[in-house]
Amino acid sequence: MSRHAIDLTGQKFGRLTVKKLHSTTAHGAWWVCQCECGQETLGLASNLKCGGKKSCGCLRREAPHCKRRGPEYLALRQQWRTLREIAAACGVSPQSVYFALKKMPGYRRV
Repeated sequence: MSRHAIDLTGQKFGRLTVKKLHSTTAHGAWWVCQCECGQETLGLASNLKCGGKKSCGCLRREAPHCKRRGPEYLALRQQWRTLREIAAACGVSPQSVYFALKKMPGYRRV
C-alpha cells in the first residue's frame, strides 16, 4: 500500500464495500469494491469518499431511464416554447421575460 493511501478496507460507501487496494496512480488510490448485487468494481478513493461512486452501476440500471422525460419536463418545455413566442412577438429576449416572470409572486417552476 502506498504511504499516502488511507486504508479504506472494510468501509462501506453506498452499496460498495471496499475489499482491497488495487493500485495507486497520480490521481489517487484505486480500490477493489464489492457491490451488494455481487459485482466487483474499481473505485477511486476520492470518488468513493465524496459520494461520486455508490455502486457498480446497478443503481443506474434500476433507476428510471431518464428523469427529464416525465410530464413535468414536457410541461416545462411547453412553457419555454410559449415564452419564446411571446418574447419574439414583443421584440425582447426570452431570458428577460423569464427573469421578469421569476420575480412575480406565485411563480413556480415545474
